[in-house]
Amino acid sequence: MSIPIVHIYDALYRMGFKGDNTGFFYLSYAVYLCLNSPHPEMMLNEQLYAMVGERYRIRPKRVRRTIFRTISGVWNTSSQQMIHLAKISLGRQPGGLEMTRLLMTYILLNRNEWYS
Repeated sequence: MSIPIVHIYDALYRMGFKGDNTGFFYLSYAVYLCLNSPHPEMMLNEQLYAMVGERYRIRPKRVRRTIFRTISGVWNTSSQQMIHLAKISLGRQPGGLEMTRLLMTYILLNRNEWYS
């Protein structure tokens, strides 16, 4: 089943992210690539940043750094909201790949809400 990008945006908004920076879109596209892959677990590595960078025509290192900064902004203002929705204990700010995994899990667990 293909997951529409709007569901990924919704999940990001619920976790406290705002669609006012490029990191939001890099992260949403990374999640989109993983969720619509036949083997999403195989995509959770540094190569994912390269794929996002290819789409946006920027270097993978910049993708990783921008996503990290975006997560930092949310972590500093809405960490409790993020932890509550992720339904796991986060003792520290998640990195880009970890956040991608958390968002994928959240979306897959809640997709019935969107399709009912």
